[in-house]
Amino acid sequence: MKKEKARCSIATVFSVILALVAIVVGSLLIYKSNEINSKVKTKANTVKGSRKDIKVSLIIPVYKAEKYLEECLKSVQKQTLDAIECICVDDGSPDNCGKILDQYAKKDSRFKVIHQKNSGVSAARNAGIDASSGEYIKFLDADDTIEPRTCETCYKKAKKYDSDIVISDMGYDAVLDAPVFEILTETSWRCVFRRNFINGNNIKFKTDLKFAEDQTFNLFAFTRANKIVVIKDQFYNYRQHLESACHTAKLDVHSTCHSKAAKYVYDDWKRRGFFKNDNVKAKFLTWWLNLNYWPENKSINKKFVDAVGKEIFEEKVISLLSKDLKSKAKKILLSVNS
Repeated sequence: MKKEKARCSIATVFSVILALVAIVVGSLLIYKSNEINSKVKTKANTVKGSRKDIKVSLIIPVYKAEKYLEECLKSVQKQTLDAIECICVDDGSPDNCGKILDQYAKKDSRFKVIHQKNSGVSAARNAGIDASSGEYIKFLDADDTIEPRTCETCYKKAKKYDSDIVISDMGYDAVLDAPVFEILTETSWRCVFRRNFINGNNIKFKTDLKFAEDQTFNLFAFTRANKIVVIKDQFYNYRQHLESACHTAKLDVHSTCHSKAAKYVYDDWKRRGFFKNDNVKAKFLTWWLNLNYWPENKSINKKFVDAVGKEIFEEKVISLLSKDLKSKAKKILLSVNS
């Protein structure tokens, strides 16, 4: 009996010890779990809070891009900079683009969708600018994609140099003080612009330009920026589409838009007094000559020449051009005057 009582006492003590150990271990696990959950919640709250202070607004005009749209949107979701928003402007697309955009916006709060009547890419981008809230804005076409570190790298470069514009995919690095009178890039999607800079200078895409709207926008911006940072990093994946040869109607649309673009830039630079400098005139003429793809067409040449002032074609200005452009300028003037 004594042995049995002793065994019971030992068993009881052992059970108590096991219970105490279980309580201690359980408490530690609960504490650790709460600590981990606390950290996760803190991180989540930080992420959520950061979106109230958007660093970069991506603006995507969308029209007939159903085949490639989701690939584009997924590249936005992969951005390493969390504090972004994506303004998608459904420009009256007749396919399923609008539905796809709404689905993304429903699942990811970073996406905002604007549905509007078809008005063209310039109007769509302008709508995106007006709806954006980011410190900087970047344009992206719906059939293209961007690399994951695009927004983060461009934003850090912009902040490091306190620049109004960052241009990527250029193959070289540089920091340029404005005004810059050269068309550093023909496309707006290579650029990241400070939003307050764009809005403060009322820089908009010209809605009557189907072509050269990017160049016009850029030349308005390049000559107003406090600083432009150029980086070699390749971030933008541009999807090229096969195009048919230009027929007469398309040729007329191109040349009309290009002459309007030349007039917009000419009037802006003239009003701001830039043409007091012959070197600036030469830079404008260089851009204009490269914009005219049809130097043999007399009617197009006349359209271009009539769009700008005669001082641009002074001999002293033409003498500042490269050899090839001098020849092109003289050929154009000859065809117009003949």
